[in-house]
Amino acid sequence: GTNVRGLVHPQDVAEVNRCFEELLQKPDRCQASVRLRRKDGRFMWSESVARSVRDLETGAVQEIVAVVRDMSEHRRGELQEQVLHQMREEISRMQSPEDIQQFLEAVKKGLERLAIDFRGCGINAVDPSSEPPAVQFHSLVNSGEWTTRITDPDA
Repeated sequence: GTNVRGLVHPQDVAEVNRCFEELLQKPDRCQASVRLRRKDGRFMWSESVARSVRDLETGAVQEIVAVVRDMSEHRRGELQEQVLHQMREEISRMQSPEDIQQFLEAVKKGLERLAIDFRGCGINAVDPSSEPPAVQFHSLVNSGEWTTRITDPDA
């Protein structure tokens, strides 16, 4: 078979090692959720159930057999829910227009966590206290910084 450790995302190697250690100690079964490298080089979230096959006389592990299923879409849905929750939390914390920077940084981090290309992303904030309302256009540029343009309601 294939040495699975070479396919595991570096941040998930400890989880795979834990599972292998469990299987060597005595449990017959171990479950782990880790990222594995696909043939195209990208990583996918997987759920693996591994089972040790032991020598009937000595009890020594002869091999480990694993069944792996792709959980990428499931994990992405969970991550989207977490990011949306964080956005709602940031909005509820806003007390004044000056708090927009904190919200913008949370949006940027959320987009990064979701691996969404953020170039050209924008958020508009409307101040209805003037007539016509003033609008702040916040755009996330290629460098990863937010730029702000404010319309002049008197123009």
